[in-house]
Parts: sequence; structure tokens; C-alpha cells
Amino acid sequence: MSTGHKIIAAASTALLASGGLFLFSAPASAAGSETCTAAQANFQGALSNVGAGNTLTVQLSSAIQAVVQAQQSRDALATAAAANAVQPQADLEAAKAAAAQAGADLQAAKATLQDALNAATAAGTAQAQAQATVDALPAVIAAAHQQAQAQLDAATTAAADATAAVTAAQATLDAATASGDQAAITAARAALTAAQGVASTAAAQVSAAQLALQQVDQQSQAVSAAADAALAQATAGAQQAQAAAAAAATQVDAATSKASTAAAAVTQAQAAVLSALNLEGIAAADAALVAAITAADALTAQTATLPDPAAINQLFEAALQACGAATVTVPQAPVVSITPVAQPVAVTVPAAAVAEVPTATAGTNPGLNVQTAASGGTRAAAEVNSGSDGLALGAWSAAGVLGAAGVFLRLRSPRRAATTTGRN
Repeated sequence: MSTGHKIIAAASTALLASGGLFLFSAPASAAGSETCTAAQANFQGALSNVGAGNTLTVQLSSAIQAVVQAQQSRDALATAAAANAVQPQADLEAAKAAAAQAGADLQAAKATLQDALNAATAAGTAQAQAQATVDALPAVIAAAHQQAQAQLDAATTAAADATAAVTAAQATLDAATASGDQAAITAARAALTAAQGVASTAAAQVSAAQLALQQVDQQSQAVSAAADAALAQATAGAQQAQAAAAAAATQVDAATSKASTAAAAVTQAQAAVLSALNLEGIAAADAALVAAITAADALTAQTATLPDPAAINQLFEAALQACGAATVTVPQAPVVSITPVAQPVAVTVPAAAVAEVPTATAGTNPGLNVQTAASGGTRAAAEVNSGSDGLALGAWSAAGVLGAAGVFLRLRSPRRAATTTGRN
């Protein structure tokens, strides 16, 4: 192999293995050319954009992974919450049923209490009326007794007067009999008979008045006893009604306490359900997912327009032609591995001895960031497994360098061509 071919092949292989770039050493006639300078600047600028695009691709890959992890975390929280909330939800339903029953019992107890209070009020009213009757009865009895006594006293007075008239008539009859005056005797007898009749009537009235007085007293005693019995019964009824009302009030208190306990159990069960649902945790996971999606969207917008490999190759060929490149400078830079969005990039390149490049100088990789693998072969070939925008950019990085190497193999300066021909 000629020296020129050795230099070109070694340089191409070293470039591919190291991930470096071609730098041009133009002939003196082209070194100061504005066309050469501009072509090199355009090519280097395009490669800088590629490097920035590769960096964004790495960032986008990490952002998409963050979105996947955030979604998985959120789904895991939701699944766990659904499972954890099954038993608390059943406990909540049972607590609600118990609270409903306690509420119904409380309402029934309140209704019973109201009925007992109404009965106690009625019993109290009856007791008050009975007490009023008992209280008013002595005066009524006294008035009736007084009236009957007055009638008896009048009848007794009338009877006494009638008795006195009989005595007077008897005296008149005795006097007339003693005088022997038959007419006087007859008149005296008639007067005595009339007086005796009045006395008999008066005596009967006295007896009637005495009987009336006795009846008034007896009736007064009976009424008084009935009033006392009614008062006692009303008092007992009032006491019983009050006791029933007190018992109903106790039942209301117990039902109220039970309802309060049931309500507290419902509140506690609701808190347990909310805790099991982990709403705050899921909300935080949702927020983290939205933030991850927003970050990925922002990076996606920046990487929406990817470099065109064909355009980069054209810039490279234009730079070679404009500068009339004669030698190759291969910067030695480490190969940097990245993790693409979907699949890694595998590139197969020809093997060569990097040590055969006599003009190699140290440098830095200005932008190519490709995972490469060198293996033996007779020609440059790139095998790219594409699956995303990040992979497309990685594929361009390898294919672009291989294409550049192929183009460079076809180009030699006139001076190097002459040298090579002479040696051959």
C-alpha cells in the first residue's frame, strides 16, 4: 500500500474508533481562502449543533424515563390505595348502618319521652283540679251545713211557738169549761185543735229539718271522701307519669350517647378510608407526573428538529473541496457512551492500527457523542437499530463519520497524489 493510502486508511480508522473529527491542513494556496474558512466554519458549526442535539437527546431520554417512573409510582399508589381501602370501606358501611339504627332509636326514644311528658302534664292538671276541689270542698260543706242548720233552727222555733199556742189554747179551754160557757168552750176547743195541728206540723218540720241536716252532713262527708280519693288518685297518676317521663328522658340520654358514639365511629371510619385512599400521596404523585411530563415536553420541543445527515455530509464534502485538504489531523478523544431513549446504537467499522497515523495530535471531541464498537472488515459500514429520535441522531453520528471517511478516501491533493505515484 502506498504511503498516502496508509495515511488515509489509518486516519479514517482512528477517527471512527476514537469518535474524533477530521481537521484539515489545506495547501498554502487554500489556507487563507475565505471559501475554505467559511466551509470549515459551517461544518464545525453543524457539528456543534449535533453535539448540542446529542446532549438534549440524553436529557430527553432521562426525562422520558422519569415520566415512566412517575407514572408507575402513581399507578402503584392508586392500586395499593384501592386494595387498602376495601376493608376500611366495609367498616365505614357498617358504621353508617349502626349510626342509622342509633338515629332511629334516638327518634323513637324522643317520641316516647314526648308522650310521657304529655301524660305527666295531663296527670299534673288532674291532680291540680282534684286538689282544688278538695281545697274548695270544706267551704261548700260548711255552707250546706249552715243552711240546713238554719232550716232546723227555724223549724224548731216554729214548733216551740206552736207548742206555746197549744198550751195557751188549752188554758183557754180550761177557763171556758170552768165558766160553763158552752160557746166559749166550743170556741176554745176549736182553737186548741187548730193550735195542736200547727204544733204537729211544726214538729214535723223540725224532724224534716233535722233529717236534712243529717243528710247534708252525710253528703259532705261522702263528697269530701270522694274528693280526697280523687286527689290521691290524681297524685298517684301524676307521680307515675313523672316517673315514666324520667325513664323516657333516661332512654333519650342513652340513645343520644349511642348515636354520638355511632357518629364518632362513622367519622373514624371515614378517616380510615381517606387514609387508605392516600389522596395526598396520589395528588403528590400526580403533581410529580405532570412536572415530569412538562419537562419532557419542553425537551421534546427543543429536539423536534433533528440534524439532517445528508446535509452534514454535504458540508463536510464542501469543506474538503474548498480547502483542498492534503493531510488528516485526528483528535484523540475518549469514546462517550450514552443510553438512548429506546435501544442502544451498534456501529461496525473497519479495523486499522491507530499507531500508523504519524500526524495525529491530541484534541477534544467537539460534539459527536456516539456509542461505538470497532471490529475487523474491509470497508466502512454502519448498522443502526433505530427506534426513536434519539436513535436517529445516534445513527447520524456514526453514519456521518463513516461517510466522511469514505469521501476523504476518494480525495487527495495533487501534491500527495504525485508523491504517492512516485513511490509506487
